[in-house]
Order: sequence, then structure tokens, then C-alpha cells
Amino acid sequence: WCLVTISDNVLEDLLPGPVTLVFQRSSLLNSYLNPTSNSIGVRIPKCAFIQTLAQKCQQPIALTSANISSAMSSLDINEFEELWPKLDLIVDGGTLGSSEQSRLGSTVVDLTKEGEFTIIREGCAYNEVVNILHKYGFKNSNK
Repeated sequence: WCLVTISDNVLEDLLPGPVTLVFQRSSLLNSYLNPTSNSIGVRIPKCAFIQTLAQKCQQPIALTSANISSAMSSLDINEFEELWPKLDLIVDGGTLGSSEQSRLGSTVVDLTKEGEFTIIREGCAYNEVVNILHKYGFKNSNK
């Protein structure tokens, strides 16, 4: 689905967790998914239910956030009730946190350039992600 340009060790340190990794899209990816972009975000949540669901589907699941773009991340399905009529499926995993840190969403990091990373959204795992990438010699192109 994407052209992974980092080692398995880096992947294992970053995933699963609250991190979205952006890579160049593969030609195998359905052209209707993000048709105007050459990249794709990949996330493996640290959630047994979602991991099992993806395994049962035998392929990745294309999802969107449960909020309107640039709005705070939802922690409970009732917080995005106005979107329900537009959705095909809602998975109620209960309340996902109680702190403002929980509302930051995943840390989104662009890894499309070899040896470099660009933070697209700081999110809730920013420091951990930056430390892991520095450990493996990646340079921060945000600075």
C-alpha cells in the first residue's frame, strides 16, 4: 500500500501506537483513495479490537478521524453525533481518555524523504517519536 523506506526496527519502535507514518503511496493502492496525493498515512493503533478487525478483513482499513478537520479530537462517540448520518460504521470503544493530552490525536510524521522526517502534527506522542527517530539517525527537517 506504501513504499516503506525505514527499517523494521524503526517500525517496531513506533508502532503500534498513537503515531501516523506518511510514506509514498504504492501503485497497488486504490487510485480513488486520496487521488490528489502521492503519499499515504499508515497507523496501527494499540487497540486489540482494531488490530483483530484489520486481520479479519485481511487488508488495511481506510478510515477518517471522528471529527471535522481542525476540530479537537473526539474521545467519545457522542462528541461527533452530527457526523453519524454520513458514516457507514461507528465502532464504540468507550471513552478513549480523559485528559486534554488525549485530544491531541496521533503524532503525524512524514517519512517520504530518506533519512529525514517532518512532523505534520505534533499530536500526543511528539517527544517519543522525535527521540526514536533521532536514535536511528533521522534528521528533523522542521528545524
